Amino acid sequence: MLYNAHHVPTLVTASDAEVYGSAARNVLYGAQGASIPPIVYFLIPIVSLLVVGALFERYRGDARSDSLLEEAALVGTGIGFGYVATGFAGSFVFVRTVMFDGGGEGQAAPAVLWLLILLFFLPLLLASLGAAARYLYADWASGA
Repeated sequence: MLYNAHHVPTLVTASDAEVYGSAARNVLYGAQGASIPPIVYFLIPIVSLLVVGALFERYRGDARSDSLLEEAALVGTGIGFGYVATGFAGSFVFVRTVMFDGGGEGQAAPAVLWLLILLFFLPLLLASLGAAARYLYADWASGA
């Protein structure tokens, strides 16, 4: 769910068995009758990254630069690298293996290429927006 909420598909592979449907899936797309609507799962990373970017900018203190774009890019890039490193490490942990009665085996794991791209660019964009909003608010509050 964590990776699917970031739009990273899950790759399903099998040996000595057939995979029906697409090998790349996102269980949140088109989910019917869920107790929690899928939109909630999609909003969690968006809101979290906006808030984290704003909080990171707030606590930067005297190290803040004079350029809004530079400041937002620094915050977004820093958070993006940490986010992608954590997500990449987690992609090896969150692998589900299933053994079939006939001796076949199936695996479901996050698609690593999509993971590297999306888990870098989503924080880069959203944390940068949060940092920029906090930067503008701080300038407005100080009367600058």
